[in-house]
Amino acid sequence: MCGRCSRDCKASCIDFKNHTIDYTRCVTCFNCIESCKDGSMTYSIKKAAKKQPLEIVGVSSENNSRRQFFITSLLMVASATGLKAQEKKRSMIKFPAVRKDRYKRSIPVSPPGSLSHDNLNDKCTACLLCVNQCPDKIIRPSVNEYGWTAVMQPTLSFERGYCRTDCTVCSDVCPTDAITKLSKGDKTKVAMGHAVYVRENCIVVKDDVNCDGCWRICPTDAITREYRDSGASYLSPAGQPDANTVDLRLVPVVNKDKCIGCGACEYICPARPLSAIFVEGYKKHLALN
Repeated sequence: MCGRCSRDCKASCIDFKNHTIDYTRCVTCFNCIESCKDGSMTYSIKKAAKKQPLEIVGVSSENNSRRQFFITSLLMVASATGLKAQEKKRSMIKFPAVRKDRYKRSIPVSPPGSLSHDNLNDKCTACLLCVNQCPDKIIRPSVNEYGWTAVMQPTLSFERGYCRTDCTVCSDVCPTDAITKLSKGDKTKVAMGHAVYVRENCIVVKDDVNCDGCWRICPTDAITREYRDSGASYLSPAGQPDANTVDLRLVPVVNKDKCIGCGACEYICPARPLSAIFVEGYKKHLALN
């Protein structure tokens, strides 16, 4: 056992001592096959396992009748409950669910630890390990965000989640240092982008309701709030602010010096079809104080 295959594996997925390969990390670079001098490493298609016929076990007529009675009773109860729920929620037909659309960013957001678009484009092999291993499913393969010469390299999208400050999975699994190692403590010190507020999309403005989701979820306090209608003054006849007439609607304000571009605000925003706040990327990540 020379171990040359394990040393040359760029994804470190070969355990030559136990003769095992972690196929979830393999990037099919074939370095192991090229380095093997005695032909011990080969490449083949995995054989499909043979399906075993299922054994049918008989059911007594007594047990079968009891089961039928139980199922019938359960269906009757479910139907009655469903009818009542339908009566109560019939008015909700007026408010159909609307999916959140994806923003077409001017500058794509590259994963934390990628340092810059140039570093990512030069070193990434598009193995998609970061895409497959991301626990929040926010990393997806690019199409032409970085240009047609960098197709399938990772970019971030925040419709399903956001980049948590306690997660370093993508940098841990990257085999080429296209995404460099990043500690959890450093996640809040590096900005991969910044949030942009779109006032006309905000439900505080267009629907006249209160909302503070982005302000509450921001992990770096990059979002503060200000009065929606600045300069307005409403006083009661006694000269004191009247809770029934004073407009206390607040809208978000983004501090770019604190924003790391994690996408939490974009993900949590209830505005549809486009969020009222979204992340624009940086071509070169910034170090925050």
